[in-house]
Amino acid sequence: HTRYWRDWSSDVCSSDLEVRLSGLTLARGDTTHLKLTAPATVRWSPALQIDALQLAGGGDASAAVTWGETGRVELALHQVLSAWFEELAPLPGPAWQVNSLAIAGAWDRGPMTFSVTGDAAIDLGSGRTAVVAMAAKGDKDGLRVEALRATEGTTTILTATGRVPMVLSPGAVPLMRIEPDGALIIEAATESNTAFWEKLAELTGVELKEPQATAHVTGTWARPLGEIRVKAARVAMDQQRFKRPLPAMESLDLALTGDRSGVKLDTFSVSVEGQAVRAHGQLPVVEGGWDELRKEPLAFARRGVELHLEVPDADVAAFVRFLPAYLLPKGRLQVDLNYKGGGAIEGFLRLRDAASRPLGPLGVLQEINADMRMAGRSVELRSVTAKAGGQPVTLSGTIEFPADAVPRYDVALRGENLPFIRQTGLLVRGDLDLKLRTPATGPTAISGTVRLRDSLFL
Repeated sequence: HTRYWRDWSSDVCSSDLEVRLSGLTLARGDTTHLKLTAPATVRWSPALQIDALQLAGGGDASAAVTWGETGRVELALHQVLSAWFEELAPLPGPAWQVNSLAIAGAWDRGPMTFSVTGDAAIDLGSGRTAVVAMAAKGDKDGLRVEALRATEGTTTILTATGRVPMVLSPGAVPLMRIEPDGALIIEAATESNTAFWEKLAELTGVELKEPQATAHVTGTWARPLGEIRVKAARVAMDQQRFKRPLPAMESLDLALTGDRSGVKLDTFSVSVEGQAVRAHGQLPVVEGGWDELRKEPLAFARRGVELHLEVPDADVAAFVRFLPAYLLPKGRLQVDLNYKGGGAIEGFLRLRDAASRPLGPLGVLQEINADMRMAGRSVELRSVTAKAGGQPVTLSGTIEFPADAVPRYDVALRGENLPFIRQTGLLVRGDLDLKLRTPATGPTAISGTVRLRDSLFL
């Protein structure tokens, strides 16, 4: 980029195994941000090696790298701004400035011993700035985070310390590995800071209002122990950033604990679109299961989780905009379900005095009342009633959901003097007595009778 990179020159050795860099300048207009202070050499055989790359100007940067089974890394930055690269390589997110960063590490056919210290400033807008500072060390015993802190002025946003049994071995495959029996210690907490969380919402589309989170984790990577607590006054998604509308949540309160037997959801309560939702449960984890949980958390949870979900009394109108094609803003909903590993569900769902939007020629269904019971992998339609054109309609039976097959139906639909078609100049009424059944072999079939009544054609 001619506006940025100028005065580039190099010497290439005849063996094509190294490049000697004698000039490099990062500039915009007449302002020089970084400039090479002395010639530097880059070699790539027998291993990648960068000797004494040093730049200075508005800030300064230096690097020295030898990468192989034995090697070292030294990197330092001071007063480097993201604005310097905004046209050369556009970076997402807010403007930032690396006040200082120092990375130093060395290894000899084994794990790297290294240290990382630094701090950076992030623009929050309106003249406000968040500062993130970190100090960490690593060796054959893992990574030790001595301090991780984010602040705005004198207000703390995040603090964290701890140890993770993560070992880096440059020149080896894989580069990073986790020691299952290595000590695990995490202490972390967040504090409310309006400007910071507003900036995060601007970047991610996820609004977090007054979030508070704490984590205290010990044990080993294979068997973690501890607790996590999360609270937030509001959690919402930017409807313009997500394809489907998602409900807003308020008064979120979540508490997770972990011990040698697994994970427990001790507390989960939230107001979804103003309607109360509560849950509690557990996920047993046997010997060796933690590694599987980390690799495939959703699949592992589906097989073993035990969860109780309760919606005591919800207004259907609160959820209509998430199902715009089906329901009118009317009725009450009650849910009490127990989910057990493998897909088995026990409990009930009740719907009272609901109404649908127009359903083709059948029109609007009024006074919808439903009492559905779940037992294992089956749903019993104990009482599902509605009115179509002022006439009652009933649906009863069971639906089974085998784990390895398509759903199986044994459902009956009945109604008398129902308006099948209501159009200008045409009214067709009749009685329905239909059954939807899945036989032992063969496809699901519809059987029964349709009896036409006095109708009208103009």
